[in-house]
Amino acid sequence: MRTLPAIVASIALVSTAHATTYVITDLGVLPAGGTSVAYAVNQSGTAAAGYANGTRAFRWTSPGPIQDLGTLGGNFAGAEGINDLDQVVGSSATAGGAGHAFRYAGFGPMQDLGTLPGGQTSSGLGINNFGTVVGQSGSANGNRAYRWTQGLGMQSLGVLAGGNLSLAHGINDNDEVCGYSNVAGGNQHAFRWTQGLGMQDLGTLPGGNNSSAYAISSDGQITGTSNAAGVGSRAFLWIPGGGGMLPLGALPGDATSQGHGVNILGQVIGLSGIANPFLWTQAGGMVNLNTLIDPSTPDWNLLDATAINDNGIIAGDGLFNGVDHAFLATPVPEATTVATFLVVGAASLAVRRARNPNDETRMTSDRAFSGVGVSPTHNRVSEMN
Repeated sequence: MRTLPAIVASIALVSTAHATTYVITDLGVLPAGGTSVAYAVNQSGTAAAGYANGTRAFRWTSPGPIQDLGTLGGNFAGAEGINDLDQVVGSSATAGGAGHAFRYAGFGPMQDLGTLPGGQTSSGLGINNFGTVVGQSGSANGNRAYRWTQGLGMQSLGVLAGGNLSLAHGINDNDEVCGYSNVAGGNQHAFRWTQGLGMQDLGTLPGGNNSSAYAISSDGQITGTSNAAGVGSRAFLWIPGGGGMLPLGALPGDATSQGHGVNILGQVIGLSGIANPFLWTQAGGMVNLNTLIDPSTPDWNLLDATAINDNGIIAGDGLFNGVDHAFLATPVPEATTVATFLVVGAASLAVRRARNPNDETRMTSDRAFSGVGVSPTHNRVSEMN
């Protein structure tokens, strides 16, 4: 019997075979002006989060304006993730100058998530709808990917065999985590972590030796980047039970690409080359997002696509009248895509297994504590050597 995600994927092949345009929403900047970059969008597309002026964490809720979330007492903060409760996660400088992961609940001050034992710094990179946060923390033994819950605090996810550092980028409502860990010999590999199996090595594209996973969809599809034989780093799509990484290529003239987000439809967004945001679909392959801008929203030169939700709404940043602004790109559906989004809504709910948000006993093993530094999402390029 075909599963619901498989049925949705079949419908998506029909809908994405048709040209879809995107209306661009300017998320604006802080009242004093400057720039903004969005790194996350919720499932409804009514809230987003990111950086303003490179040093301030912001949350945007429709119709705006963006909201400065403050700091943990220092002079810097940036937001990396948001959930459907509009809770935001990111990193901020403390009064003492150290960078710590934070969670913003939608009201009041930021919550300092601290570090793993022995650590000085941490970063928050992903959050799910149960408020579980993932990222990286320093500790007594080196950098470690962590999973944080309100009840249990921050717990290490460990490392792949032979490794001594790891970082978690994303988490879905099934408590599946993606990120990267180094392995014996010093190379780094993308991983998938689950409660039952722990950290699973996703390997690399054929002939490659380094990979990183940056995002996981509600049904467990993963994207990121991997090097491969004879080419530079390439965006990949990993599907549970799919037999390994699928290379997504790069836009014409670009030597590299990296996947930043993936949704239940298997649509992947990311960056090709230095400043060419892309949308990849199984039916249409990789397309420059700038070629899909609806004529009703001109004056944009999109620079990066950083996240995509299950309704196909894309977050990122681009030049609006020459100034870098955060944006949301909302698809303008043709008749065939309307049915797709209706089914996608049902599928998104179906693939999230029910669990008690107050059940903090799911984290049963306390992995080796380690870590020192942090590696924010917006430095993805530097993570792959």
